[in-house]
This record gives sequence, structure tokens and C-alpha cells, in this order.
Amino acid sequence: MARESQPARTGLTLYPILKDGVTLCLKSIRIFAMNHSKKIYTLLTTVLLLVNFTVHSATDHNGSPVQVAKEFYSVYMDYYFRMVPPDATIFNSMMNKYVTPRFNKEIKESRICEGGHDPVCNIDGVEPGLGYVYIIRAQDAYDDWKEIKAEIIKSGKERSSVKVYLGRRETQQIIIVSMIKNNGQWQIDNVSDFRPAPYRFQ
Repeated sequence: MARESQPARTGLTLYPILKDGVTLCLKSIRIFAMNHSKKIYTLLTTVLLLVNFTVHSATDHNGSPVQVAKEFYSVYMDYYFRMVPPDATIFNSMMNKYVTPRFNKEIKESRICEGGHDPVCNIDGVEPGLGYVYIIRAQDAYDDWKEIKAEIIKSGKERSSVKVYLGRRETQQIIIVSMIKNNGQWQIDNVSDFRPAPYRFQ
């Protein structure tokens, strides 16, 4: 009896090629723009960030919790080091796609607390300090945190836990990412410490 053929996962196949292309274009345009106008550089960088997010969005987000967690932190750390503001459209689109509404609300409320509007607000017993980022459980990040690995800890039909490694060796930050399936899509619902990086400015 012939086996049914599986649909090709075109998004996943093309993703590395598209990502490399975007990276190469960004480097070339950055050199060109810096020799001309700061305004042109800012505009082109914004356009390429939108393209970068579109490339990530083209992948299969109904995949495994490990895949989704790794994709999220790859995009997040890219935006973090590019200093994309949390109220930017592309940033909010990313958060809405990968993070549950409940946890996203907590993160937004923590920024209100940080501004001194509500001194009793916290997430998991952590009071927000200046620049504290709950999604990476740190107040600042090392440059090598753009290097990301992930592995499954607990796998279930509706709930899973993933261990995410940000960086390497002495500066490595290890966090536990709790995920739930929301409308058939894995989303991050909580983040907790596993092994904090030393001197992570918390």
C-alpha cells in the first residue's frame, strides 16, 4: 500500500537561504548608507528589520516547542542588540506571535512598574529594576547571547517546557521557557531561571 506523500516544508527549507541573504544585504547597505546620509541609513535599517521579521514569520510556527523557542529568542536578541524599542510595530508583532496574551500583559505592566507608577508590581517575585527584561531574566545581556541553543525538558500535547541557552561558557544564561499551545500554535507563557549568568547586571 503506497504511503501518502507529506507536504514539502518550503518555509523551513528556504529560511536559512533567506536569512543569509538578508544579513548580506544589511551589511552592504549599512556601509553604503553610513557614507551618505544618517536618515537613509535609519530608513533602510527599518525596512530590513521588517524583511527580517517576515522571513522568520515564513517558517513553520506550528512546529516543535524547541523550534519555536529558538526562533523567538533569535529574533528577540536581534532586536535587543539593534535597540528596537518595545513600542515599535515590528516588536509588538513579534511578541503577539510568540508570547501568550497573559504573559505579554505582565511584561507590559512591568514596564509601567519600572517607571515608578506602581511600586508593588512584580513577576515571579522579581521587582523590575531599570532596564530589567523578564523575557531573558536579566537587566542586561552579553554580546554572545545571540548564540542560542534549546532542548526539550517536558513535552506534552498542550504544555511543554524548553531549556534555552543564551551565549556560551562563562557568560552563558540558561532559562526555562514554559509554553502552551494556543489556537494550535506554541507560545511562551512564562520564563524562569535555571542557571543565571554571572554578573548579569540584575
